[in-house]
Amino acid sequence: MTHDREQPRAPSRPGDSDASDPFQASAQEISRPGGDRGPLIVGDKRRLLVVGISLTLVALATSLFLLSQIGAFPPLIALIALIIVGLAVFCFRYARAAHVLRVDELGIDDRTRAFGGGPMPWDCIEACLLVEADGRSMLGLRLSEAYREGVNFMALAVMDAQRLEFGCDVILPPEVFGQASAAQSRDYLNRFIETPSLRSELAEKPSSAVQSEQG
Repeated sequence: MTHDREQPRAPSRPGDSDASDPFQASAQEISRPGGDRGPLIVGDKRRLLVVGISLTLVALATSLFLLSQIGAFPPLIALIALIIVGLAVFCFRYARAAHVLRVDELGIDDRTRAFGGGPMPWDCIEACLLVEADGRSMLGLRLSEAYREGVNFMALAVMDAQRLEFGCDVILPPEVFGQASAAQSRDYLNRFIETPSLRSELAEKPSSAVQSEQG
């Protein structure tokens, strides 16, 4: 008579994804120097910007060709001007797009959208909320009036519209946190918003300390 025996589980290896930790995403999506502590850094978006720059250049070349064929047509000239502005914005964002999102001891640096929140210090973030946007649950950051007064008029216009509709100033897609649900991501951020002493967990470790742990 034979008995089926449970096969022993192979020991986990450094770098393996742990399904029990909703914030442990693949290394391609999220990088946390030093393991569980350290800043949360969500991937590079330069490839998307390269696509945007390429498409804008194609649109600009097409518009200039049409201009050479039909002459000075005011709507076409206005379109060319808008395309040039768009190209400048893409190039500017490419030059500074080291990451899509960074959460560290200083605050949240949001670059998920053209007019995202940018660098937001923890002391300027009043709360992280759950909001319904684009037909799904997303994260909403409510910012202090002191922070809002310092942003440019275009970003402020976006914040005003979002506060009127959703009750928050900045909206973050929950998938930037990997496997975590929107509610888990909200609770994760609110820990650091509400308890300043925990923010040291997000500080970047010196390379020597990381190497000693790995050794």
